[in-house]
Amino acid sequence: MKLNDILESEPLSKALQRTYILAQERKATELATWLQLELGGYYATNNAWSTSTRVPNYRTVTGVHFNAYGQRLQLPPDMLFVNTLYLREPVEVLESLKNTRQTVVVQDPDAIEWIAEHLKVQLATFHFDTVEVVNILSRIRSELISRAQVLADAGPEDAKAKSMNEEEVIMLSPNFYGVGINFRALWRRVTSGRGSR
Repeated sequence: MKLNDILESEPLSKALQRTYILAQERKATELATWLQLELGGYYATNNAWSTSTRVPNYRTVTGVHFNAYGQRLQLPPDMLFVNTLYLREPVEVLESLKNTRQTVVVQDPDAIEWIAEHLKVQLATFHFDTVEVVNILSRIRSELISRAQVLADAGPEDAKAKSMNEEEVIMLSPNFYGVGINFRALWRRVTSGRGSR
């Protein structure tokens, strides 16, 4: 199966795993690190995590905080950033979340502590719609397609295409005139913009 087929049609977690294997084989360390974080989650326990690692913005969901009594946190417009959360979970966990229910309920100790300290409000849970998870998975796939381009550029298919583009247009061949023209090679060179070289 071609790399592009894997990236676009395979389940995201499987596409990430297959791309990770290719990235390791081709020594694409930056790509492999990113893939490892997406597969294992953005946690300090992940071997790919470093002190400079940040959860990417594309992993942000928007939702609502509730206290233990089910009361919703009301915020002024300039504080709406409080109603966002970075999802650190591995892609497989996110894939399972998108099919569970309409609303996902999580506890975020860091956010609860920050809100208690700065807003003097005690909260219990954070709620967001599963559509937010679907959006994150879509953004991760877009990132994968973009980042995996480094593998496609160096892939065996491209090497084959390159060699076909570099075929000799004029070649000696046993015909009546002694010289032949490889029209296929000529056409490939013209259509790839190399006809004037």
